[in-house]
Order: sequence, then structure tokens, then C-alpha cells
Amino acid sequence: MSSIQKRYQVFVSSTSEDLKEERMEVLHALLELDCIPCGMEYFPASSESQWQYIMQLIDNCDYYMVILGNRYGSEAEDGKSYTQKEYEYAVSKGIPVIGFFHRDPNSLPVNRSESSPEKQEKLKQFRKLIQSRLAKPWESAKDLGGVVSRSLVQEMKHNPRLGWVRASELDKLPTSEEMLKVMKENKILKDKLEKYNNVKDDNIKNISSGDDGVELKFGYMLVEKIQEKSVVSKIGHTNIVSNWNAIFKCVSNAIKKDQVRIIEGFAQAICSIAVIESFGTEISDNETAYLNITEPSTKDIMQHLQALSLVTNNNLGWALTAKGESKYLSANAMRKGQTRFPKDKSLPYNFYYKRNISSYKVGEIVDEFLIGFF
Repeated sequence: MSSIQKRYQVFVSSTSEDLKEERMEVLHALLELDCIPCGMEYFPASSESQWQYIMQLIDNCDYYMVILGNRYGSEAEDGKSYTQKEYEYAVSKGIPVIGFFHRDPNSLPVNRSESSPEKQEKLKQFRKLIQSRLAKPWESAKDLGGVVSRSLVQEMKHNPRLGWVRASELDKLPTSEEMLKVMKENKILKDKLEKYNNVKDDNIKNISSGDDGVELKFGYMLVEKIQEKSVVSKIGHTNIVSNWNAIFKCVSNAIKKDQVRIIEGFAQAICSIAVIESFGTEISDNETAYLNITEPSTKDIMQHLQALSLVTNNNLGWALTAKGESKYLSANAMRKGQTRFPKDKSLPYNFYYKRNISSYKVGEIVDEFLIGFF
């Protein structure tokens, strides 16, 4: 089935007499993008019946853009210019709007500027209104054409609309039989996905997760700086009962900070649990703590998080799944009743992961480049 060529209709709003050249540049830019320009440049809006017609035109457009110079324009009975009324109406209808305002309106000639102080103030407020949404500055008619083209291309890319197609293009649309076939295939795939998710959910129900406790065992070594020498002051083990939420938080933070490439790289992140629970601020400034996790292995922990569908491993390395990403964002979001985002307990700067600690003995002199061995 051939692709259907779609064209977007764009409503161009501005004051008319002072921006004739600018409007022409914009119209050329739209035609070069295969868009359908729409506007009221051929006659002024001066009655409520015409306003009803303008609203219908805006309703049928895919995008709306307003060009602002240094004139407010003719006003309706409610005291607002038709340009502002068109802008506010497009916003109220949910139509994507793009504003283009002159970078230095005071540089425009007197015959292209407002003389009434009242209208100057209204123009100032309208300019602020336009700049509160997507808006770009322009300096000349020629410059405006390029700004409009770039802005609209980005908007069409990130916010595609319904658009218009030629009547002859309708033959390219799928027939009712083709649509019925696609709907049946879609239902079959949905049923398969639902069965897969049900089986997956049943398996996960029996797996420890969330706040369920898990015992972690760590080895540690404290190295103290004594007279320019590093001395191992203490070696030991510590057991901590943590939970899978805490472990996942350490792992997900490491992934988001792009600090890991292999499984072993997560060990330091997990060791931070032991530092916070067992040492914390007890590590003095002249001491350095080296830790490793001895049980369970880092590989077992990562496989468990995989079984919970929180992390995945591909050719690019470790990453969060959609479920893991949602859990990570939720854990770091502000809760109801809170006025600040949650913060993790701070870790001492002098904490490192070391794969092998048991080879050292208490009191053994370690050279000052110990940090280079882990």
C-alpha cells in the first residue's frame, strides 16, 4: 500500500497593512513546505459575522501562527484586536500555535507603529502573552521566512496533525477487508501478550521483591594514614538485612549515572548499603574504607533483578526495563505532603570497592598507591 501524501493547513494571523511584505515571505515559506496557507489578509475583520467565519477557518487548520510587529491592529467590540482574538481562540481549541515577534519593535518606522498609548500598552501585554508559549524572534521580512520554515518543520515533526489529502489519494487507504484482517491479527497478538503477562506475573508472585528482607554479607578493611604511611587498622565482616527496594535503588542509580558496564561494576553501588548502615560518619578523615560483597554474589543479585523485570542486559550493557524505569522515577519523585525531593543518605568520600580484602592482615603496611589496586 503506497504512502498517502498529506498537506497541512496553516492559519497565518497578523495585522495587515504594516506587515504586507512579511506576510508574503511567510506565505512563500509555507508553499515551499507544501502547506496550505490560510488567513484574512485580503479583507479586514470588522464584524461579528466575519468573526464567526474566522473561527471556522481556524477550526479547519492544523497549525496556527501569529506575526507581531509594532501594531496592535483593529479591535472588536470587546476591545481586543482581531489578531489577539484569533490567537486566544486557537489556543482554546488546542491547535498548536507558534508566535513570531519582532526582536526590536521600536526600530520599526513610525507609520508601522502604534501611536495610541492605550494600544501600545495592549500590544505590550499581547507580546508577553505570545512569548509565554512557543515563540521566535525575527528582524526582517527575509529573516522571518527562514524562522517560520525551521519552526514549522520542527512542530510538524514533533506534533504531527491530521492534515489534508487529495481525493485521488483515498484509493490508497486500506479497504474494509484489509482493516478487518489487521483487527483480527491485532486481537490475536493482544491475547498472546495477555497470556504471557499472566504467566510472567504468576512467576513473579513467588519471587522475593520490594521490602522483602535479604541478608547481605560484606568484607571490609579500614586503612589509616599514619606518618605518610597507610596502615591497615581493621579487617572484618559485617552482616546486614536490607531489602530489594534498597538494592534496586543502588543499582538503578549506578545505571542512570552510567557508572557500570559489567556485573562486577555494581558491587561498589551495593557496598554503599554497608557503608551507610555499618560505618556512616564513623570513618574518620584520615581513614579509608575498602569493601566487597561476599554473599550473595553480585551476579546473583543482578539475575534476581532481571527475574523481577527491573533490569536487562543487552549488547550495549545494563539498562533499566520500562518497569524498572517507572520504579526508579517513582522512588525519586516527591510524595504528597512533602515540600522537598527525597535525598539519599550521603556517603563518605573515602569509600572504595576492593575485590579482594582477605589477603591483607591487620597492621600490615600498605604503600600509598593502594587505591590503584582496586
